[in-house]
Amino acid sequence: MKFYGFPKHARTRDNIITAPEYILVEITEGPGKNIQIPGLPRAVVPLSPVKFWYNAGHGRQVCLEQFPLTLAYARTDFKAQGQTMLHGAVLDLQRPVSRGKTPSTLPYVQLSRVTSLDMVFILRPFDIVELRAPLSDELLMELAWEEEMACNTKHLYDM
Repeated sequence: MKFYGFPKHARTRDNIITAPEYILVEITEGPGKNIQIPGLPRAVVPLSPVKFWYNAGHGRQVCLEQFPLTLAYARTDFKAQGQTMLHGAVLDLQRPVSRGKTPSTLPYVQLSRVTSLDMVFILRPFDIVELRAPLSDELLMELAWEEEMACNTKHLYDM
């Protein structure tokens, strides 16, 4: 499901703009992709907020209203390299099932993107041994090549 937009009209109460009566979401997978509501693009449907009560204890409770979804943005380890996640990150440190050419540095890449471990949330359990696994021969060769290129560049420009 993907956020599509807000309705064109806004609710107002006592000159205060409140949350919309619904938001528009696009169904990206499954049988819902074929839904067609008149006046909306194919697979775009309205999603209404839900109300629920929260008991804060000591006889205090509050009625909350929110849309039943979690907005999120995902990116790959490759795309995240060189970027800093200032507002934290939810990480999946579990190694993919198909090991293939996945380098052992992926947990390092993920963990090094935030400025504080207080801002890291681990999505699911993972094998701690993966964090201590030796680097693959392929990765060691690439790191050696990068070091050699850095030395050649330094020598070439007499740095």
